[in-house]
Formats: sequence, C-alpha cells, structure tokens
Amino acid sequence: MLRFSKVLPTYEISPDALTSGHPESLSQSEVNLYARSIKKNRNIQYQSPTETFDLTILYSMLNQWKQPDLIIICVKYPQLDELCQQLSSLSAGNKIDDSIPILIMMNGMGVIEIVSSYFPNNPVFQAVTTHGAKFEKNSLLHSGYGDTQLGGYRGEKYKRQRDALSKLLNTHLPKTFVSNNIEQTLWKKLLINAVINPLTSIHNINNGQIISNQEIKQEAYHLCQELYPMLRHFNIFEASQQLFEQVCLIAKQTKSNTSSMRQDHLNHKKSEIESITGYLLNKAKSMNIELPLHNKIYRQIKRLENHF
Repeated sequence: MLRFSKVLPTYEISPDALTSGHPESLSQSEVNLYARSIKKNRNIQYQSPTETFDLTILYSMLNQWKQPDLIIICVKYPQLDELCQQLSSLSAGNKIDDSIPILIMMNGMGVIEIVSSYFPNNPVFQAVTTHGAKFEKNSLLHSGYGDTQLGGYRGEKYKRQRDALSKLLNTHLPKTFVSNNIEQTLWKKLLINAVINPLTSIHNINNGQIISNQEIKQEAYHLCQELYPMLRHFNIFEASQQLFEQVCLIAKQTKSNTSSMRQDHLNHKKSEIESITGYLLNKAKSMNIELPLHNKIYRQIKRLENHF
C-alpha cells in the first residue's frame, strides 16, 4: 500500500493543502491529513461532473509525519515559508530524504525558489493546472476539467523523475503533460491573475463582472496595456490586446466563480498578492519598467489586508 498524505498549514479545511504520496491508485493508498492543531475527523462529499461519493478525513499532527514518496505543495503563498520551515525541521527519524521529489502547484511566481532554498538537494518540479475545485460547506466540488503542465526546475538533471511524475499524474489528473517551457506558462497565468484577482477583490465581484461591468472592463483593459513592455521582453503575448482577450475569455468561462484572492479576503485572510502583483512589480523594477496602475491596485490590496 502506497502512502498518500496531506498537510493543512491552516486551521480549517480548504484546498490550500500540502499533499504527499506516490499513489498508483488513491483508492488503494493510505491517506493521512496533517494539521497544525488537533481537529476532529470530518465527513465530506466529493462531487464532480461524472461522480459523487463520500469521504472521511482523518487528521494527524506533524509530529506523526510518515515519510512519503512524493510531496505536492499547494498552499497559499503567505503559508509557504512557515510550512517549509516546519517540514525541514522534522525530527531526525522523519527528515525528508533528498531523493523525494517535490511538486509545487501554486498561484504566482517565486515560490519554487523558496522551496528549493529549504530543500536544495531534492528534485523540484512545478505544475500549472486549469482544473477547477472549491469547497462549499461539507462538499468538495470538482467544478471544471482542464489540463496540467509539468516542468522541471533544474534542467534535464531530473528528466527521468519528471517523466515518471507526469505519467503518474496523468493517471489521476488527466490531461497532464510535460512542458519544455514551464516558465512561459507560469508567466501567462501570472499576468492573467494579476488582472482578474485584484479587480475581483477590490470591487468584490465574481469573475464574470469584469466583462459585464463596462467601467471595470475598461480598467482591466488599461492594466493589460500597461504590461506591454513586459509581454514584449518575455515574448509571452504578441500584444496587450491578446492578453486582454485572454482575460476576457477566462472571466467569461469562470463567470460565476469567486477568484482565490477575493475568497481569501471574504474569509479575512491574507492573499497571494506578493507572489502575483508583488512579483510582477519587483521584476518590472529590475527591468526599469514602470507599472503605476498595477502599483496602485497592489497598494489597495495591501490596505485591505492590513485589517485582517
């Protein structure tokens, strides 16, 4: 039986979890859920477009950590550093072996550098997924199917592990495939998130209202326009109009959804603004590019979070 575990760095059930394991079949795997505080076991219902079934979540504490075969990190950015500290400080008998691969599935950029600083000898990979999932009360909803792109951090050194990981993920998270330019994919997602997430949070709206409200749509357009020098430098989109069209498409496809940043703010939590707009502003500064509109919304989000 292969081990499949989860660590919750927060005090409540949320999709913000660190998952570890190497399951050839999750139904045949041991599942442990780790939390920072003692919690009662909980029954939830999993719902997807094709199936519905009940799950019982069994909690453990980090001092009960069992060595996994794979670690998948998908926490929120503000929780990442603390979680890495906790995992790297495990007692000698439970220390994470250098051979264990680590997969990061998080919004924003700069996260892989943080993880690698704590685990410099481990194979580290990063993935971007377009699957949709959310918690509603005691239900976990798989709200949309997509694909997942997987890339490596240290070149071809861990190509064998990367290819094996891609094959494993594709069994349980179709469609998963290897990307030879994962950084460009991450940049595309970052730029789209840098428009949608702050606007939905500042205006307290669902994603679709970015295009249904003409004033906010115009604001999104100007945010995209401002990014043109960076688009050209990184060869991501051919023009700011192309980025704006992608923002509108995602907003339309997810019109009823609440962005992750807005959801954090509704729950009075700090968001991943630093790994999205914060990272963007720092990169622009290093390139002598000014982004006054993005700097403005960054400061608005930070003011909101000062009250949490």
